[in-house]
Amino acid sequence: RKNLEIFLDETGKMAKVGGWEYSLINDQLYWTPETYRIHELDFDRPITVHEGINYYHPDYRDKIQQVINSLIETGERYDIKAKIVTAKNNVKWVRTIGYGEWKGDRLIKIKGTFQDITTQQETYEKLQAREKQYRELVNTAQDIIYRTDREGYLVFINAIGPKVTGYSEEELLGMYYLDMVDPEYRAEAVNWYKQQAKNKQSTSYLEFPIITKQGHRKWIGQNVQLSIINEQADGFTAIARDITEIKQAEEQLKQTSSRLETLIENLHAGVLVENQEGQVVLANQHFCDLFYLNCSNKDLIGYDCKDLIGKIKDQFANSDQFIEDIGELIQYREKKVSEELGLKDGRTIERNFIPINYAEENLGHLWQYRDISNRKEEEQELLKAKEEAEKASKAKADF
Repeated sequence: RKNLEIFLDETGKMAKVGGWEYSLINDQLYWTPETYRIHELDFDRPITVHEGINYYHPDYRDKIQQVINSLIETGERYDIKAKIVTAKNNVKWVRTIGYGEWKGDRLIKIKGTFQDITTQQETYEKLQAREKQYRELVNTAQDIIYRTDREGYLVFINAIGPKVTGYSEEELLGMYYLDMVDPEYRAEAVNWYKQQAKNKQSTSYLEFPIITKQGHRKWIGQNVQLSIINEQADGFTAIARDITEIKQAEEQLKQTSSRLETLIENLHAGVLVENQEGQVVLANQHFCDLFYLNCSNKDLIGYDCKDLIGKIKDQFANSDQFIEDIGELIQYREKKVSEELGLKDGRTIERNFIPINYAEENLGHLWQYRDISNRKEEEQELLKAKEEAEKASKAKADF
């Protein structure tokens, strides 16, 4: 028996679980050594029920008295968490279980266990605090954050979701993730997310319009993270942003760009636009034709402008000067217009150079080349006619 008591004591010490027993016959309370250790008391010190209850934190004394009284009156077992203040004035969390021992219909003993759960409770409270912080962070986010189960039905959505969709949180929870997707885009979304699940792709991004409860169409840009458990898709977490204004701006930009491209394409001048990295982003066909480039203007998109200069430089009467001038224009980035350049085939080209800036940021350059050979010939003819008229006038005067 002694060995068994030692074993039980060591086991209780490791698990921080003690025992207790109260006899209603002789009004005596018995604690195991571990119960004394939890209370930071000497083992040989007698303890009374009144003292035992007083070791509970003031906030929990009424509660423990209530459950004990209930057990005595009804025989109802209890299992509660509570705080105690030890003999050394340390606060601990404990779990205490109590149940009755009966002789016939008479309750003769109350006994149970007493476990120190301070570490577990502190860990739980930290997790609760962290979860609260995360929940507050999620609910104050400007993006919609939601989660689905493995069937695709919403089980969580943050506070911004109802604001964007017009549906209440209650209406959204349990809704199928495709229900709000614009019918025109639903098949695309189904295929997209089926492939993600099939390939066990951890993340994906897709843009699509939704229809709000009020019937408005809004564009959503959505990042989806797939949850995989036991190598099977088990729902997903999504972060979705309302990109309606961005889409509207993109559409306006497309319209503006289309009008600009149409204008540039119909100009009687070669136009080339390069970005800050020196790559061609726009060119018209007249530019290709002007310099006898055997390609379409679309072929020049993404072309390195230095390589393009290498293709056309030998057409200029002074190719070295042509390259040097371009270098200076790019270096100093000062607007220069109506610059005349001669070509080896006798043509005269007028060049305009315009730096492109936005908010003091260099976005590239626009080059415009116009064949002014006919105009130069006309100017020469006018000049020649003027000189001949002046000579004729002078001869008449002399006569």
